[in-house]
Amino acid sequence: RVAPQIDIVLFSHPTVEHVGAYTYAYTQWKLRCPAYAAYPVLSMGRLTMQDLLQSRLQTEPFDAFSIDDINEAFDHITSLRHRQPVHLTGKCQGISIAAYAAGHTVGGTIWKISKDTDSVVYAVDYNQIKELHLNGSELLTGGTIHDQLSRPSLLITDTHRALTTLPPRKQRETLFLDTILPTLTAGHQVLIPTDSSARILELCYMVEQMWTDRKLKFPVYFLSHRSEPTFNYAKTMLEWMGPWMTEKFTQNRESPFDLIHVKLIHRLDALDKHAAGPLLVLASGVSLETGFARTLFARWATQPDNLVMLYNPGPAHSLAHRLYTTWTQRSGTSPLYTLNDTIDLTLKYKVYLKGAELAQHFERERRRQEQAASEAALQARHKTLMEEDKSDESDEDMDDTDIEKLLFEKYDLYVREPTLVGGVHHSGQSFRMFPFIERRKQFDDYGEILDRKHFEEKSAEATDTVAQGSSSAAAGLMASAPVEPPFKYTTEQVSLPLQCRLAYVDFTGLADGRSVVNILNQWGARKLILVHGNTACTDYLAQLCFANELIPTNAEIFTPNVGETLTVASGQVSLTLTLSEALFANLRLQPLQDYKVGRVSGLVHQSASARESGRAVLEMTKADQAHPFRPPVFIGNPRLTQLRQLLIKRGFTADFKDGGVLVCNNSVAIRKVSKAQDMPDLLGFFRLVLVMDSTRVCIGWLI
Repeated sequence: RVAPQIDIVLFSHPTVEHVGAYTYAYTQWKLRCPAYAAYPVLSMGRLTMQDLLQSRLQTEPFDAFSIDDINEAFDHITSLRHRQPVHLTGKCQGISIAAYAAGHTVGGTIWKISKDTDSVVYAVDYNQIKELHLNGSELLTGGTIHDQLSRPSLLITDTHRALTTLPPRKQRETLFLDTILPTLTAGHQVLIPTDSSARILELCYMVEQMWTDRKLKFPVYFLSHRSEPTFNYAKTMLEWMGPWMTEKFTQNRESPFDLIHVKLIHRLDALDKHAAGPLLVLASGVSLETGFARTLFARWATQPDNLVMLYNPGPAHSLAHRLYTTWTQRSGTSPLYTLNDTIDLTLKYKVYLKGAELAQHFERERRRQEQAASEAALQARHKTLMEEDKSDESDEDMDDTDIEKLLFEKYDLYVREPTLVGGVHHSGQSFRMFPFIERRKQFDDYGEILDRKHFEEKSAEATDTVAQGSSSAAAGLMASAPVEPPFKYTTEQVSLPLQCRLAYVDFTGLADGRSVVNILNQWGARKLILVHGNTACTDYLAQLCFANELIPTNAEIFTPNVGETLTVASGQVSLTLTLSEALFANLRLQPLQDYKVGRVSGLVHQSASARESGRAVLEMTKADQAHPFRPPVFIGNPRLTQLRQLLIKRGFTADFKDGGVLVCNNSVAIRKVSKAQDMPDLLGFFRLVLVMDSTRVCIGWLI
């Protein structure tokens, strides 16, 4: 019901919140519309889903999709670069999309969707602050909104950080290190639940630098099913990160992600040798609902002096969010909070079979294989009988004309002469003992007429041969690969007495409320949709926009609930203008960089047939024909220094006087004004700028 209504899918980040539902929709709902993502989002999102699936299979059976389904779904996505415009085709003809860096994750994207004079900016989970391996978003350039993203017709942004205030980065790094070092020094374990391929790059790189600067020796591990592929991909994506990352690789010929202190592992038993000593583990499963992080939490949270460090509040209704809520309600200002509570958890495990269970499993497998072999033999026997019946029918099916020839035509039968049998007179020549009818080949205008059934049987035999070959090859690969022992899934309801310490330091890499307000104040969106936030955050930001005039006074704000459908109209009418031949002939174009620029004024004429298509003709007025002179108008940002050089070349005297005024021939004073409304209106008509190149003609208002 939903998939056929979706025309395009745009991915912003490689996290579960952004890519988690795509594989299911592609596999179960047959979602086949075009999908676009930046290359790192495509690559890291694939690893995120693979790790999530493998974590799920470690706890319970799951058959909604497989690894092959994940690869097929992500192969369907088209990758693109930031600032690369893409013009859509088909049902979305006339719409263009462009991606801009959002920060937060490698390849994180702010989307701009444009059509005619309207544009939609989709900006969620962005971060404008530079981090250790990432630049900030492209929203702010020199303290102002990027020209391509400013004043959109519609802005869609999130509100879940509206009430958050972040301390400076250095302060948070110091707090992070000062919180975990006492636990490690005392010989205890520290668990940091994290994602598998997005924010883990920043965390591991930060820990690597801390351990190098402080010369620490405590073991650090990143535990994830896809830990090594994640960092192998990261090494190939330095161009998507900050320029200093590429400079480090250029200078030392070593990737910044060649980690020395942080070890990458993908099995839980690799931690057994550190079971009784200090240990820092960054484990996949940021929500603590699945993955290695949940398993380690069940083991370590019951031991005093162990530490669980959160950097992300976690999804709503998750175990991580429950712990975060408990931490926010703590008493005092200390970042550490000692848990003293009992929590009921449902723990699910994959248990390998042993003893009698393993023997029963092998007995069931033997019976199943015997039954499958007997069914295969029975099917082969039925196939043989059917082929024999088919052969008998073909022998009996003889053409009537051939039978008549046998009955009414004469044939010579060759027999051996009795006098020549044996001895030296033995003849080795053989003769036909029965009339042989040679079937002649039939031809038409295109050549020989072939029997289709003959080739169908051959192709079926070839297909069987290839299938047998591929099956044998797959069997060989399976034989060479390690075979997983038989297992079963178990579920256990436990009550865990939590006695560990809990801490939270924000390293989500997202803009806080102060930054969001500052950016909204400069965005200038005509319509605003607030999403991805609880009621308190959404209402606070909506009221703040109206009270502090963060958006234009005539702008509209929408705060939809989950599942609510909005219809937002632009309220603008756009026309495609075609210049009349007379108007085009009277244009006086001047070169401006790679373009030719001219000014036109005229009357818009639109016929009844052209109204539906939105097309019109710009025709010359009689006043323009009678008075072709037009006062000059500056376009863009003219520099008085360049104007002075131009005037001197033309034979005028031009010098700068007090206040930066350019005086020409001691009679004309030229100065720049700061506001467009201070310029005199020299035309009386509306002013248009005509920009032409070899492929297009663009007309826009000069404002």
